[in-house]
Amino acid sequence: MIRMKLLNVYPIKKINKKIKKPTFAVNYVFPKRKFQKLEVISLVDNLIGGNIPAELENISTLKQLNLSYNRFSAGNIPPEIGNLTDLEVLWLTDCNLIGPIPNSLGRLSKLMDLDLAINKLTGSVPSSIAELTNVVQIELYNNSLTSELPAVGWLKMTALRLIDISINRFTGTVPEELCSLQLESLHLYENEFESKLPKIISNSSNLYELRLFGNRFSVAC
Repeated sequence: MIRMKLLNVYPIKKINKKIKKPTFAVNYVFPKRKFQKLEVISLVDNLIGGNIPAELENISTLKQLNLSYNRFSAGNIPPEIGNLTDLEVLWLTDCNLIGPIPNSLGRLSKLMDLDLAINKLTGSVPSSIAELTNVVQIELYNNSLTSELPAVGWLKMTALRLIDISINRFTGTVPEELCSLQLESLHLYENEFESKLPKIISNSSNLYELRLFGNRFSVAC
């Protein structure tokens, strides 16, 4: 199933909350130097504090970056991550991220899996997201994203199969181009979408999940 993550990691084991351990900054783990062959960084579910360092851009060989479920200080997504042009997987789930999604992420042309869920991101989805032509799944749920989705550009994202933007503050109508894709899972629930879902969604023969509750739709289709 699409919900099975593309990144191969061991199952997450939750921290024993009764054991107090000091936090440490990711800069301590990855100082300001270049790695010549490093392709995967997975620091899931640790006690890492501080901010996500912009110096990660120096690891030009990086293909998978997973910093999810840590204790970062409130901070923006470093726009320098957009310089990691070989990146295929980017997971920053529950990293205490604030501010907008940087336009620079549109430069990640090889990206297949983008997960920025469970943060405090604000602003709109940048139009540069349409440049992620190899992305299979996008998860932005449980943030504070607003405004309307980009109306055009989605047709370039022919590999997209799952998009979850639920529990945000998106407004307006759902783009027809988005519904024209061969999606398998579409989660739009708990937003402020209006009017109706484009009828072309009925052509999505592989769609097995469609969650729309908690919006302002007035007509089913």
